[in-house]
Amino acid sequence: MDFKIGDVVQLKSGGPRMAVSAIGENGSAHCEWFDKAKLLSANFAIEILEPAGDGDSQTLVRGQATGIDVSALMDVVQIMRSRELGGGPLQDSSGPDTTGARPTAA
Repeated sequence: MDFKIGDVVQLKSGGPRMAVSAIGENGSAHCEWFDKAKLLSANFAIEILEPAGDGDSQTLVRGQATGIDVSALMDVVQIMRSRELGGGPLQDSSGPDTTGARPTAA
């Protein structure tokens, strides 16, 4: 089966619904999912994955629909990755600094 980035998949043996975030040249899919508020990820052989059942692009957390659209999930993943790569907290340039940083003394 050919999967693409953004597809919602599940292990053939069951488990959480996951979003495919990368496809490896070695026949693996990098998948990401949430367990409560924690983002988890792992690589899986494509042969052990299948398209997730009915869910209309919703991700599930412990069996409960969260209503998060997969495209929104991928946006969150990209933001979290940019922070891990040193992008730092996001700031709204039109408002106050919401990063929690304290001003330094001059």
